[in-house]
Amino acid sequence: MEKLLVEGFSEFGTNNQLYFSSTNVAIIGNGGCILNEENGDLIDSHDVVIRFNNANIEDFKKSTGTKTTDLVINCHVYNELDLKKEGFEGWKSAKHVFDRYIDSRVLYVNTNMPGRGRGPIPDRLPFYVMKKKYFDSCQSSPYQLPKIPTVGFATICCLVRSGFRPSLFGFTVDKKAEWDHYFEKRPGASVSHSHNAEMECLIDLENRGLVKIYR
Repeated sequence: MEKLLVEGFSEFGTNNQLYFSSTNVAIIGNGGCILNEENGDLIDSHDVVIRFNNANIEDFKKSTGTKTTDLVINCHVYNELDLKKEGFEGWKSAKHVFDRYIDSRVLYVNTNMPGRGRGPIPDRLPFYVMKKKYFDSCQSSPYQLPKIPTVGFATICCLVRSGFRPSLFGFTVDKKAEWDHYFEKRPGASVSHSHNAEMECLIDLENRGLVKIYR
């Protein structure tokens, strides 16, 4: 089996570099635009399917599919914060997030390094961490962003810089669209990130043939 190395990630406890066995990769964002089309079967046809945080993989199968090879989490999930109190209506618990996966890899992407060891991540799930230096570099390469990247944008940058051409589902590139999650009510866009600039970058990546965006 060919090992296609992914930049920036190393396995917790071993330092082994993350790799995929295929270039057929889909990255599934949580934006409400994913419900515009019934692309579930198309998503599940990819060899590598990446989702984020507490993505709902049960109730919108026709549009989202169910396959998950890799789950990206941020510091809020890792630190087991009560996101319902912060306005994320669908949040239950970090345990609920991981209970739905049998053997998916967990990829931790954030500025804060995992100081709690594996934290809530079960031993059965391989656990990889994006190096802080690499995450920081995603603010300046391949684009210069005025603020730190979102976890989704950093993941896309990582894959593109590693030589993959991922298909993107559930990533809003319409600046007039509501900032939402397809499965829950959530607070407005965080002021910590430059969302409009990221949208422009995604469109440019598509124009350059480096990603495929399904709207």
